[in-house]
Amino acid sequence: MKQIIIDESGWAHTTTLRKKKAFSWRINDTCDIRVRRFFKNEGKLRETTIPHGVIDGLLRYLPAQAWFPLANNVVKLKNDTEVDGIGRYLYKREGFSLTEAQLASHIAALFCRANLWDINKERKSMSFRSIIKETEWRRPLKEHYRRSLSNDTA
Repeated sequence: MKQIIIDESGWAHTTTLRKKKAFSWRINDTCDIRVRRFFKNEGKLRETTIPHGVIDGLLRYLPAQAWFPLANNVVKLKNDTEVDGIGRYLYKREGFSLTEAQLASHIAALFCRANLWDINKERKSMSFRSIIKETEWRRPLKEHYRRSLSNDTA
């Protein structure tokens, strides 16, 4: 098997919330979020950019101060039976593929860890609630990124 050498400089490392799937991420000056995930079935890394405009649209779309679901079940998205939420928004409104709609889990993990969203305590049916104004996500997420980079090197 060929060894893959990856430049890890500038990448913060974390996991999704419940399934604890590892991923790396970075954020640029305009707050586009780049996510790097390893797909075991393909044996390779994939990188996807979530433009800041998609995040802005998502935050406008989600109900203010109300709970909203993760909503990224692949089968339900494909069959158009998934409830409104993060994954459905990415898939239906932003044109993300079914695989890319799974980034809902990554966005949720980053926003919860940056103290931008609360998570419900239920074991199934993860739901979230914004604890900030929709336009105030950039600075806290950048600060979380910087803290994450510091923790990676400690």
